[in-house]
Amino acid sequence: MDENCRVDTAYPTREIIIQSMEWLVEDAKPGDSLLLYYSGHGNLVEDTGKDEGIGYDQVACLMQRTQAIISSDGKNIVDDKLFEILVSPLQLGIAATARRY
Repeated sequence: MDENCRVDTAYPTREIIIQSMEWLVEDAKPGDSLLLYYSGHGNLVEDTGKDEGIGYDQVACLMQRTQAIISSDGKNIVDDKLFEILVSPLQLGIAATARRY
C-alpha cells in the first residue's frame, strides 16, 4: 500500500483487506477518529475458540477471484481477528466506528 492508500491490486483479497485494516490503525493516536465501512456478506461459523456464548463466530464473507467463500477454513475474516486487528491496538482517546451494509 502506498501513501495514497492504493494497494498493488484493486482486487479485495483477504490479505489486502487485512493489510488495509492494519494500515488504518497503525499510526492512530488519541484524538483521531477512524471509520471502517464494510459492504458485503456475513455468516456464522462454528466457534472453534469456544469464546462465543452462542457457539458461533461471525465472519465477513470474502470473494476469492470467481466465487464467494463461506467457510471456517481461514478464507473469511472471523470477528476475533477483526477485534485483534482493529480494536486491540487502539489507545484510549481514539474514536473508532465500524459500519456494515
